[in-house]
Amino acid sequence: MDAEGAEGAEGGAEGADDDDDADLASRLAGFHEWIGGVAAGFGREGPGGGDRVVAEAHRWEGLLTPRMVRSAAEFCADLADSGRYPWAAVTTWGFPEDPTRAPGASGCGELTFAVTPGGRYLLFADSSS
Repeated sequence: MDAEGAEGAEGGAEGADDDDDADLASRLAGFHEWIGGVAAGFGREGPGGGDRVVAEAHRWEGLLTPRMVRSAAEFCADLADSGRYPWAAVTTWGFPEDPTRAPGASGCGELTFAVTPGGRYLLFADSSS
């Protein structure tokens, strides 16, 4: 391929990368919304709908200390590492008057940790906090 052809291929790849980034952002937002629905008890069928249940949900309510949330995240990591599930997630909602928060800590919204095997994770955070 000549230099002109290589330059054209690069330009096309950049546009494709932008489309891929937008598609990935949209898919991640949809995944995050679906996780929120599962956490709220709306359903456990896959993001595309259907009858097949694809999620196992455990719910705890009340005041959860940061240590308890960390234990839940470790539980998820263990499930993913065991091969039982390809990933697991923990979603939390905080509030401003939380007595377990460090003095002066900001933010109190929603956090979701999606954990995959090998200690990898994806963090979703409420940007309005």
